[in-house]
Amino acid sequence: MIAVQGFLKAMKWEEYKIASVWVAPSAKEDFWKNIDRFQGKLHLLDYEIRDIGFQNPNPTKTVLLRCRYYSTSDPELRTKTLHQKWVFSVSPEGWQVLEPDLGGFLSEQP
Repeated sequence: MIAVQGFLKAMKWEEYKIASVWVAPSAKEDFWKNIDRFQGKLHLLDYEIRDIGFQNPNPTKTVLLRCRYYSTSDPELRTKTLHQKWVFSVSPEGWQVLEPDLGGFLSEQP
């Protein structure tokens, strides 16, 4: 999905305002709270989309990601698997992330 790629690319380059374009309105507050918690403290190096749950007939899809990142307080390279929830919106038309699972990065910080 192009939306997932765009969201993750913006997150990797710390372009959070651009990433927020793909965040569903109901998830924006939590998105910005998480960004405020790790901005400048965590750097996403790369990501791999492992699976997208297209077999599910409802409009919500699960995206399984493998991310490599490091914390500025502990530069050890870490790997984390995230489960994001995406939904197709009619207005505005396109895919939006409902649950970015960004808190998953924060749960392992030293």
